[in-house]
Amino acid sequence: MDLMRRLTFLLSALTLALLLQTASHGEELSDAVRAAVTRVEDHIVRIRPVGSLVSVEQEDVASVPSTGIVVSERGEILTSAFSLQGDPQAILVETRDGQRYPARVVAADLIRKLVLLQCEGGNWKPVDLSFTEIPAPGEWSIGLGRFYRTDQSAISVGVISAVNRIHGMAIQTDAKVSPVNYGGPLIDLSGQFRGILVPLSPRDEGGASAGVEWYDSGIGFAIPTRDVAMVLERLRKGADLKPGKFGIALKQVSLFSSDIVVERVVAGSPAAVAGLQSGDRLLSANNITINRPPILESLIAASYAGDTLNFEIERSGTKQMISVQLSDQLPEPEAGYLGLLPVGEKTKTEEPTELESDRKNGILCAVLEGGPAFEAGLRGRVRITAIQGKATETLPEFLTQLFSISPKQSVRVSVAAAGAETSKTGDVEFVAAAEPSGMRRLTESELIAACGAAGGNQVPTREEHQIEDIGGCVVFRPAASDRESQPGMLVLVSSSTETEERLLARWQSVMSSHNLVLVVPQNPERTGLTAEDVPLIAAAIQKVSSESEIDKTRTLLIAAHGQAEIAKRLIFALRSPVRGIVMLNGWFSGSEADDMGRSRRSVLLMDSSADPQSRALLDAARKRLTDCGLRVKTATSTTGLATDESIERVVADWSLLIKSL
Repeated sequence: MDLMRRLTFLLSALTLALLLQTASHGEELSDAVRAAVTRVEDHIVRIRPVGSLVSVEQEDVASVPSTGIVVSERGEILTSAFSLQGDPQAILVETRDGQRYPARVVAADLIRKLVLLQCEGGNWKPVDLSFTEIPAPGEWSIGLGRFYRTDQSAISVGVISAVNRIHGMAIQTDAKVSPVNYGGPLIDLSGQFRGILVPLSPRDEGGASAGVEWYDSGIGFAIPTRDVAMVLERLRKGADLKPGKFGIALKQVSLFSSDIVVERVVAGSPAAVAGLQSGDRLLSANNITINRPPILESLIAASYAGDTLNFEIERSGTKQMISVQLSDQLPEPEAGYLGLLPVGEKTKTEEPTELESDRKNGILCAVLEGGPAFEAGLRGRVRITAIQGKATETLPEFLTQLFSISPKQSVRVSVAAAGAETSKTGDVEFVAAAEPSGMRRLTESELIAACGAAGGNQVPTREEHQIEDIGGCVVFRPAASDRESQPGMLVLVSSSTETEERLLARWQSVMSSHNLVLVVPQNPERTGLTAEDVPLIAAAIQKVSSESEIDKTRTLLIAAHGQAEIAKRLIFALRSPVRGIVMLNGWFSGSEADDMGRSRRSVLLMDSSADPQSRALLDAARKRLTDCGLRVKTATSTTGLATDESIERVVADWSLLIKSL
């Protein structure tokens, strides 16, 4: 018993010693954090916008305070662009002692999401920007913000979890980063300034709010001191720093392909001015090897308009250097319109006959009435085997050739008959027109040419799929038929809570006539879908596409008012499978869109409101989206939405017309 008592006593003593040691280390950490915060408190201010309206957690909130950092004795303040959303009528800067000073915006960095303010008057204590060493993963980090009080910062402690994140621009920390400390400093345990806390996203969806959805998640970002100092000098010149635009589309390859080849160069773009050509292989830029597509994407995403990228390329087996000066926008060359609609042909699994083998060369197209091809004598379905004398064996080749044609340009196509209707064959010449500006309704003969004859208004088949633990989707397919064309896909984000009976009552007819598959994503709660459900929506599209043949050029998403964030993320994502967005009674303003590989995506804005303010917002949204390179149509009671047309019929027709060339 004595031995047991001694052992128990020794174990208790050891446990107590360990607890005391742990407590001692905890007290040391607390003391270090307090000392570090004290060193920088005088450099931190609160930003108070006046008359602004921003969205926080999907709620509109007026005049949300945020944080800024003093960077000069002259009253220069750096803050996050998130702080000044909503076009505030005035900006006040509040110091630690409660003094308020008016401020104005000098300039903004639209890539790293920083804004430089200039205050009048005051006694300012600037932070030290000379310590530009990048912290190492595992180091302690402290995030500070002045959201609640002017005299004391909110404190969040964590570690540096990674560096060179978000296209190489950011430090990542697991300290809680949120609107409470956006624009505030990230410091280390010695009080050294290591960066400015900002919300960021790899895809930059949502402008200054991009990345807000990650707040308090353990994924937070800061622009490092080195880059803050560089940006500050450029912002002092008074001009906004805008994302640089390049102007190419790459040949479609996997994310891990090392063969980075230019497929198309936008006419008049920086790439075209520098002399880049289709077929050029990109080897490096500014001495950084480009052996995967994301490397090129990151280089451009982190570069400003006016920056120069020095490329080493390979052309026809010879290496050479080309310098490209990025611009803030790309020209919007008007594409020529031929009145042809490519038909997504199903893959033939059996061995082709000799006749089918002969017909394989070329792209099957429906001829749209009233277009240049129709006026030249083409009818029904035709097979285009060459454009301007160059064979069109695959759809990408066909599209690449058509994208280079401008309005009023003479076009020569080689045509083979592909239907019972009499049509010209051989070489046919005509002049390309401008793309029609308004909406139109497809005729019965055009529908048959584009989709094949419908097998009557039969009851669609129904499937239900579980998608891991994030939800599932219900899939409705048109009744089986012998159509040789692939169906399009409508992803009904707006209908996630609608009864199946009502949904089919609205869509069943056009499912049959327009050869459409309906996909209804559903989250586990069976509630309306939000931006948090974007992974579910993308997974549902992928699952349906992988399990059956789908015309990928007709993968469309339908969103309702209040689901603009979903639409933005899916239309602007570089590798999104969504080719078009329909906004029902709503709109979204364009964010900065990446110009690589995102060609001919489309938006249909539908609004039945007669309110002049709504119409003005709709027009503004259309212009901004068009400036981002999207093909935009509007359908209202006065623009293409006739009284005898249902919304479903307009959407179904548009699902085909977005393919027209």
